[in-house]
Amino acid sequence: MTTRSLLLTGATSGLGLGVARRIVGTPGWQSVLLVRNEQRADDLRELLGDRFTEGFDRIVCCEQSSLDSVRSATARVGELIEQGALAPLSSVVMNAAILRNDATEMSVDGIELTVATNLFGPHTLLAGLSPYLADDARILIVGSPTIRQTWFQKLAGVKPAAWKPLSEQCAPGEDGVGAYARTKLGLFYLSCAAARLVPDGMGAAYFDPGVMPGTNILRERHRFSQIYWLKVLPFVAWTFGGVTVGRGSRVMAPYVLHQKSLGYNGFLSVKWGKKAPAVDTSRVYEYFTEANDICGVTPSGTAPWWHRLDALTGTPDAAT
Repeated sequence: MTTRSLLLTGATSGLGLGVARRIVGTPGWQSVLLVRNEQRADDLRELLGDRFTEGFDRIVCCEQSSLDSVRSATARVGELIEQGALAPLSSVVMNAAILRNDATEMSVDGIELTVATNLFGPHTLLAGLSPYLADDARILIVGSPTIRQTWFQKLAGVKPAAWKPLSEQCAPGEDGVGAYARTKLGLFYLSCAAARLVPDGMGAAYFDPGVMPGTNILRERHRFSQIYWLKVLPFVAWTFGGVTVGRGSRVMAPYVLHQKSLGYNGFLSVKWGKKAPAVDTSRVYEYFTEANDICGVTPSGTAPWWHRLDALTGTPDAAT
């Protein structure tokens, strides 16, 4: 049996843990799971139990808010592949993210922490992994309904994603929810860019999990919000069109395992019939080139297709 490999971020809780529990240990697949630190690595081994096979499956530490940590993680994954200990990556799932009350804390690189963790970390990670993708690789970037809101979010007064130039997003601010929404819109642009850039045989898609209580996304917020989100809302999610972690991971797993087509428009959703927002190709180009510059992504550290920027140019169009 040919062995394929999966790389997954954010596997210690929420949707990531749900996906890991469904996929780690699947015959024909080996997993490399990225976690923030060694304590989280130990926690994840315990959570996965017998599903995880030490030495075959791997856990790599990666603090996603630190560009150096992300680069070290990609270098480690590259070493494992070059040594033959890990198969070239057939699936890459970018899932880890944070949501804060404010946007005042800065990363070690002097970048606002939300954008550093949610946007520049995944961008740098995917760029560094690009030379190690299998010919049939799939890139799944977990997003948020904030980029095309549900009726519940509108009713609740949740702010929609309002883009700002990346240079402005790097600066601190007071609106943590707004910063989070913008990073998810940025990830949509990243998925659009990747879908246009990857060679034939590969694919990329943005995965909208819907409003999903019970995840660890609110770990930076005050205690009451965490308890309500983790312990109360999962039991009443159906009343406002929410999605449970179980349902989200059940829908996502077949795409990760190459059992279901990614489709043609680069947008996947747990909620049936949901459509992507309009795609402005000039904004995608602007995002991608500026993110490369801020993150220090150069041709020497990526696959040749990553810098095939002519594929990103064109006139604005709309996803169907």
